[in-house]
Amino acid sequence: MNHVRSQAATCPDQRFILVGYSQGANVVDNSIGISSAGAPVGNPIVATIPTALEPKVAAVLLFGNPIRAIGKSVTGTYQSRTPDICADGDPVCESGGTDTLAHLSYRDDADTAATFAAGKV
Repeated sequence: MNHVRSQAATCPDQRFILVGYSQGANVVDNSIGISSAGAPVGNPIVATIPTALEPKVAAVLLFGNPIRAIGKSVTGTYQSRTPDICADGDPVCESGGTDTLAHLSYRDDADTAATFAAGKV
């Protein structure tokens, strides 16, 4: 959050795309105000994007997001800006998932996510 605040102060017209994979998705979840506590690698919220900077976040790209395994998802302000991609069978983001290799398969989703983000900036 310190980096986002600093960049926003230095470059007031800058837009942000937040990206997280697996445990990094937990960090991003927390930064947008969604607790990942209770997820396989979850943590309580430590810091969030300040309300004044929310409009500068163009997109939030999540891959293998652990909060999905506990029935949570991105809601509210960021919902329409967030593709939350979970591969079929990925045990990190799919409750009951058993395909550990699925958790390593997100490379193929990068183009789709990048296209989504480009359409938001």
